[in-house]
Amino acid sequence: MLHRLPHTEQRSWTRPLIHVVIIAGAILMVYPVVWLLSASFKPQTETFSNAGLLPQTLTIDNYVQGWTALDYSFDVFFVNSFLVCLGAVVGNVLSCSMAAYAFARLRFK
Repeated sequence: MLHRLPHTEQRSWTRPLIHVVIIAGAILMVYPVVWLLSASFKPQTETFSNAGLLPQTLTIDNYVQGWTALDYSFDVFFVNSFLVCLGAVVGNVLSCSMAAYAFARLRFK
């Protein structure tokens, strides 16, 4: 017959191992986002020549170029997105309110 360890002793070494694996996975998944944010503040010449996360020279030119690169200002696209989202929210609230009224007042079979 096998001698089994008590439940707490059996898990005492697996729990830290699971935490280490989860933390390593989280770092692996977050690192590209952190690198992307870091690269957005680097000049274009430094983006791939400096593999570190901290930029040697800090610049916001990438954001300025992204905002003004097209014929239209980015404000136009921002306002369009805001109006579409506003319409979706208002439509959803109205339709859900009417459905809620129907469920509250009408008797279904």
